[in-house]
Amino acid sequence: MTTVACTAAHDPGLVFQNDAGYAESTSSNLAVLGLPDVTPTYSWIGVAPLSVPLALSRQFDASIVNDTSVPLHVYSVNATSATVSASLVDPTQCADVDLDPGAACSFTVGLYPGNEEVVGTPGTIDLSAVTSSLSDSVFHQPITVTDPLPQCSDGVDNDGDGYVDFDGGASANGGVAVAAPDPQCTEPYQNNEKAACGLGAELVLVLPALRWLGGRRRSRARR
Repeated sequence: MTTVACTAAHDPGLVFQNDAGYAESTSSNLAVLGLPDVTPTYSWIGVAPLSVPLALSRQFDASIVNDTSVPLHVYSVNATSATVSASLVDPTQCADVDLDPGAACSFTVGLYPGNEEVVGTPGTIDLSAVTSSLSDSVFHQPITVTDPLPQCSDGVDNDGDGYVDFDGGASANGGVAVAAPDPQCTEPYQNNEKAACGLGAELVLVLPALRWLGGRRRSRARR
């Protein structure tokens, strides 16, 4: 014998009572649902295929759209994925809302790829909804997980000094780094971010000596 799991259904007395065009009645102890002349359906709006660096959180906006001529009630929208961790940033978005014909409800999905095995493998985030429509529609948002960004350009304060990437706190301290720059940063003494990576905080120590030597050479040239 196979055991199946069941989830709680919506209260039958509440599911369609506020949905225009539906009618509920009973006959011989059975619930009878009268359908409207036009049964509402819906579609989705996503974004272009997403490239998401490994171990870096990202967000994107999507919408559910009532594409029929009758009202649509949306109880909730959901985001799931077998590729990354995905969920709605605000679960109350598009929860218990009525959409007029042609109207849309927007929501934000947060995702986090933390599995190295999925790098370079195309995947999807699946958007679904519980609505007053009798026709379910699932949207597959394409995503691809890429190799992680270098710490010098990942937009994260990796070293915990209160600044990200190349600054190392220098821009707030007269050009002198107040703490070690993020790992792999080549120019922590400047208030900018460049694509090059490789060296680190040793540049902060070497630069004063190089400037001193340059000054001595210019001084000798004048004699």
